[in-house]
Amino acid sequence: MTKELFPLANVVTPNIPEAEFLTGMEIKNKRQMTEALEALIELYPATVFVLKGGHLEDAAIDIYGSNSLTVNELKSEKVAGVNNHGSGCTFASAVAAYLARGHEIEESLNLAKNFISGGLRNSLRLEGGISLIDHFWRSEKGIH
Repeated sequence: MTKELFPLANVVTPNIPEAEFLTGMEIKNKRQMTEALEALIELYPATVFVLKGGHLEDAAIDIYGSNSLTVNELKSEKVAGVNNHGSGCTFASAVAAYLARGHEIEESLNLAKNFISGGLRNSLRLEGGISLIDHFWRSEKGIH
């Protein structure tokens, strides 16, 4: 994957456990996230990496960068009480969709972060107190 797929990708979006596997580093805080992102960029310099921080306990901060792009943050509030399983895949898919629509990488990242954050904030409330990501929140609110 790292030798054949990464060089073909415009954006790679590992979460913290995946980045730990790819770098061999422990990631428990934002400083360690930045160090791991820098290691990913060093190992695979042709790709923009977004290190997703949803596994951090205290924040919902993602960081991104490449060998030609400085390290930047994508911030949003941490939404408690929502089953966020699949949020990373939703984010990555949203990035791909925005890129396919002609947006630049940084704009696509920001739009995707807004999309998944909105899906978490506007979660579907099911019986038994379960809340799930609402992937259709924008259409339900008339936002395009």
